[in-house]
Amino acid sequence: MDPQKKRKLFRLINPVYPRFNIYTYIAHITTALGPVCVGTAAREVPGWDVEIIDENNLRRHGPRSKDEGADHEFLQIDRPADVVGLYGGLTSTIPRLYKLAKFYAQRGVIVIAGGQHFVDDDNDVVENALANGIKYLVLGEAEETIQELLPALEKGSDLKNIKGLAYIENGKLIRTAPRAPVQDFDRWPLLFTRWGVSAAAAWIVNFVRLRGRSG
Repeated sequence: MDPQKKRKLFRLINPVYPRFNIYTYIAHITTALGPVCVGTAAREVPGWDVEIIDENNLRRHGPRSKDEGADHEFLQIDRPADVVGLYGGLTSTIPRLYKLAKFYAQRGVIVIAGGQHFVDDDNDVVENALANGIKYLVLGEAEETIQELLPALEKGSDLKNIKGLAYIENGKLIRTAPRAPVQDFDRWPLLFTRWGVSAAAAWIVNFVRLRGRSG
């Protein structure tokens, strides 16, 4: 992470679904709420901008890859991300998620992943993820975790006190204490109150890069 960079960028990505998927149609006109919720929380971290890219809903505005999904080579040239978060909400998207993780990891970007696919308590699932380009795996709900993790990564702090994480350190799998599920839902207002109604309208019908501002 470049210490000279005044503001850091956290890019959240919802990987493209396989060609034939029961969510294919609806995914073209809406998006998963998971990345939006996490992005809303991350947007409150001082010094960090946030953008959300749904590869299923690029429409005519999104830079497309020749193969599938978004053109991440272009995105990293246009506005390089310091940290990338990958949403593993569906197991069928995991091959694409791992491909993206390796792409960004090879370019020196810190890669985080989370989502329903990774909530299984099986260490094989966790270790497989961490062997495929993912640096830190968020286990469970990520809103609080991301608000603690981004500043810690920026400062190079010890991560063992951040709940709900899995990562490899000195060749050993580290799993921090589990994070309790969110109970106070009023603490995390969603898109319409934090991003603004106009941004929400654009998000519903189009690919949109939501750029957060602190303060």
